[in-house]
Amino acid sequence: MGDAVVTEPYLLYKRGSIWYVRLEGEKTFHSTGLSSRYDAERFAHDEYRRRVGAHGPTLAEFAMDFFLWDGCRWVARQRAKKRPFTKAVADNRRGHLLNYLLPQFGNKRLTDITAVKIEDWLITLPLANQTINHILYSLSIVLREAKREGIIERNPAEDVEPMGKDFRPTSALTDGEVDALFPADPDQFARVWPEFQYGVMFFLMVSSGMRPGEVRALEWPSVLFDVPGVLITHAVTASNEI
Repeated sequence: MGDAVVTEPYLLYKRGSIWYVRLEGEKTFHSTGLSSRYDAERFAHDEYRRRVGAHGPTLAEFAMDFFLWDGCRWVARQRAKKRPFTKAVADNRRGHLLNYLLPQFGNKRLTDITAVKIEDWLITLPLANQTINHILYSLSIVLREAKREGIIERNPAEDVEPMGKDFRPTSALTDGEVDALFPADPDQFARVWPEFQYGVMFFLMVSSGMRPGEVRALEWPSVLFDVPGVLITHAVTASNEI
């Protein structure tokens, strides 16, 4: 057979001065008509890309297991490399995939997803610009992996301009709004908050500036009655981990 060269997803071998190629899934070799190994590899790659373009996977097929903590090769690679990537972040990006990316692009082949289609869709989302940019980055991760595997030639998400920063002023609740939400009268409080614990939890957040994860992690030893005050030492993540 001559000198064989394995270059996934195809196999090359040289017979005489000509290189021959067999694409993944094929049973026989066919001539590239080329004597240069470099040119033959380019030829084989282009042939494979043409096949993928016609029969390649959809985003849903390719990203079925993406961002799953224990079922995604990309996540496994980040963990193996000791990258700063937590399960909470993975779950958040999985949410981007399920709630936004798959409903919009799930049935489209990866080769049909373009920068224009991505950008035209992103600017219609009724979300904060920072959230939209996170969704764009999640899509870019998936498409970058598709490029790495040779399914697409380039990552179109990299050509999409991110949204600008939001400059929305933040405002606190007025005294009247606080009184209406958290009445001093126990009976009125119970009518607003049938679940007493949630009323207490939200009142703590409003009155102290504590974050939801910090309030959820509170235990009785953290309540300092003699001060009085609350000692914040723990928080609950989005994946319910302390």
